[in-house]
Amino acid sequence: MRRTDRGTATAEVAVALPALLAAAAIALWGIAAAATRLTCLDALHAAARATARGEPLHQVRSRALSATPPGTTLTITRNPDSALLTLTAPFRPLPRFPLPPLTFHLTAETPAESASDRLPAPVLP
Repeated sequence: MRRTDRGTATAEVAVALPALLAAAAIALWGIAAAATRLTCLDALHAAARATARGEPLHQVRSRALSATPPGTTLTITRNPDSALLTLTAPFRPLPRFPLPPLTFHLTAETPAESASDRLPAPVLP
């Protein structure tokens, strides 16, 4: 090793480490955003099924909002033959990371079930 090469590994690590940490923070942000979106999508689908079955809207709304991040809104428009649900959910990254917040806008439309559409209860011997 020559004397002029001393400290070059330290300098390279000092440059590479912040870039590696930034890439890890961005990856974690993306994973957390995807998980939040999937959670909201699952809650919206469950709310759409419950609305189609004719369950009371206040129960549908409270169950869906309990499974989503704080600040989420759910709008349900029920017609005689269908229902339209719109969910808007904020996603805020951790405060120490200077990454942008997101807002998810999800929509579901479902036909209303009639009593004849439902499967009969199974008869147990």
